[in-house]
Amino acid sequence: MASDSVILVTPRTILRPMKLSDILSVSRAANSAAVAQYMRNRFPSPYTEADAEKWIKGLLAKERPCGFAIADPKTDEVIGGIGIELGKDVDFRSAEFGYWLGEDYWGKGIMSEVGKAFAEWVLKNIRVTSEYEAGKEFTLTRLFASVLDGNDGSRRVLEKSGFVLEGIMKRGAYKHGKVMDQWIYAITQED
Repeated sequence: MASDSVILVTPRTILRPMKLSDILSVSRAANSAAVAQYMRNRFPSPYTEADAEKWIKGLLAKERPCGFAIADPKTDEVIGGIGIELGKDVDFRSAEFGYWLGEDYWGKGIMSEVGKAFAEWVLKNIRVTSEYEAGKEFTLTRLFASVLDGNDGSRRVLEKSGFVLEGIMKRGAYKHGKVMDQWIYAITQED
């Protein structure tokens, strides 16, 4: 792994771009019903090597990759993923924040450590342009995340990462055949 590809180092992880050689470790870490339980419906379960390959190739094909591997610094094995989805139009200075972590790594404070560091990095380093103000660059001013009702672990991660509860979208999501509330968290910065 080239050291210049690492975007962040935390006490127990490195964050770096995904690569095709990550297919096996991504599918191993993501292939858990418990991991998929509160993810978007587009997150496959079971999570196969073909699913990992498709996801990684999708990230690599983007002009501006916004999804990264959470990797073990000793082995370079992927143990999770983190990223943002940039907003558009009037929301171009906002981004949705998302992440997942392999079940073997839960309950150790890893995701809170990574979430805080990544949110700070994104707000400081990601530059965006408005399609209506050509040539003018801006930093992001807001990251937000939605958490499905019942995912208390993810709520704690966001709170420890500096995100604040903005509200609850009552009956705002549909997962596993039922309508659920979504908890909306955000972290902001001044211009």
